[in-house]
Amino acid sequence: MSKLLLRLTRTGRWMVGAMILMLSALWLGIIATTASTSPTSSITAAAPSRVPEVASLPGVVCTLPVRTDQGPGLLTFPSGAFSASGLNAATGRAFDAHAKRWLGTEPRYIDAANGEAAFLDTAKSGKMTLSLRDASGRQLFTRDLVRSVVGWVHGNLYVTTTNPDRLLKISGDGQAADFVDTPYAGDTWYIASNDALWGIAPAADPAQKGYLSVVQFDVRSNAVTPWYTLQPDSAGLTRAAIIGADTFGRPILADLSATTRAGVYIVSAPGHVRTIYLADKFAQASLRRPMDALSDGTGTWVTTVDGKLIRVDSAGTLMQVAPAGGMHIYDFGGSCN
Repeated sequence: MSKLLLRLTRTGRWMVGAMILMLSALWLGIIATTASTSPTSSITAAAPSRVPEVASLPGVVCTLPVRTDQGPGLLTFPSGAFSASGLNAATGRAFDAHAKRWLGTEPRYIDAANGEAAFLDTAKSGKMTLSLRDASGRQLFTRDLVRSVVGWVHGNLYVTTTNPDRLLKISGDGQAADFVDTPYAGDTWYIASNDALWGIAPAADPAQKGYLSVVQFDVRSNAVTPWYTLQPDSAGLTRAAIIGADTFGRPILADLSATTRAGVYIVSAPGHVRTIYLADKFAQASLRRPMDALSDGTGTWVTTVDGKLIRVDSAGTLMQVAPAGGMHIYDFGGSCN
């Protein structure tokens, strides 16, 4: 996820922006935990912890596609050795583990079941052109004025559009495209997984002014359900982003609301989160700026804005993976398989 979107509210108003760098002066600490919280509960203070750096991960056997300041490539564990693809950043963004090839699109833009993939021409910013192609590269569908690609569900591609700001469903063969009605604007939706789309929207309860909710749209029933509510910090701001998904398709949430503390969570059930880590004011700033995340059979992986790779195993042990040569890792090109 090369660009992280933040939702903000101040006394009822909310915006979208890339605000992480502006907040870096406030982000200064970290601790691993596995606690759950209620939707609007405050997170209790926790003792700070320094995250150990490791070059290898004994016991982890997989290959992690990454995008780095040395170009895209594969990190092989347990050794942590990096194998560069030789491609540039535009042509090597997502790694197809089955075909052993890199594609010039994001991992969630690919339908693993049939090899179809969506590509966005990013030169036009919010008026980007979408191209849907089959596994051979043949174009199946194209459309201008696309804001973002949400992802694939049951062979259908979901995207958001500008003018109008809505959610659009495109059939896998490119023969049909229909707007989908939800209670929210199209840019609410971040990711698709399993039977659902996930997004962030203002809380529906009028008493929760300035709150944000993680919402689920079930594509089978068309039901929209709030799963987790974030409350404003002491400055009256609510900042959050969905930065990935876990093995079960549940959203990985970066909550940046607290002025002295931030965290990364998996929204595990309605009203509950599993905390991947909490950050307080005593640890290094880079660990408070999550950028991309994924969860697979080996644990949860998080990258930061300044190129750090964080891993949390199933026991909640937190470590910073530091490959040789001081390489910076910014995004994932797929899961660790």
